[in-house]
Amino acid sequence: ITSNFSSVSDVGVLTGSENIVTASWENGLLIASGGQLQYYDGKELSTISTAPRHCRGVFIRSGRVLTMDDGDNVLYSGIGDETNWTQDSNDPSTSQFAQIGYKVGGKIIGAVNLSSDILFIKDNGMVFRLQNEYPDWKISEVGREIYCKGPLSFANVGNNVVILGTTLQNVVTTQDYGDMKPIDIGQKVIREIAAMPASTKLRYVPIWNQLWFIEGTTHALVLD
Repeated sequence: ITSNFSSVSDVGVLTGSENIVTASWENGLLIASGGQLQYYDGKELSTISTAPRHCRGVFIRSGRVLTMDDGDNVLYSGIGDETNWTQDSNDPSTSQFAQIGYKVGGKIIGAVNLSSDILFIKDNGMVFRLQNEYPDWKISEVGREIYCKGPLSFANVGNNVVILGTTLQNVVTTQDYGDMKPIDIGQKVIREIAAMPASTKLRYVPIWNQLWFIEGTTHALVLD
């Protein structure tokens, strides 16, 4: 941790080695890195021993902590308790789970907020939308053939989500019964997109209203 970028102190070790995703929780920060969830309270980093073994991504919704496992499940903590991951069918305030894309195969490689919903991107080219909250949640398919290069190759841009795959697709909210529609916006740079590796990161820079495609080299493709 650092407050001035001149001195850095060690506060702990992450439980996983995957992409790091964080979410503000109470007076600290929840951290998902592929292993069990961790919490940093401003002084020390602790592991939530009751959390799922594999936590990929972390969100906060309606007082619950949300994460994804290494398959196709979305896992919810108990209400207001990041340590409660025990399910009890007789108590709706306890931990819950939902399967994203029943019997369609594929694993979740990423999730991103879109307006009041969450989009789940799977490694088989399918994208699903989670609406509402338990017990009234609704899971629907947004589209197929929306392939994503890797777990960092997407970004939220306002009310849209841009997904980098074999091309560049923009998932937008429409006025047609509240549905969503993917639009191909990458035809002008199709060769550049095809050459990008699976480790490419998409980052939206609000101050410049630009989307950066970061490959880890000295150059970046920029959508202005």
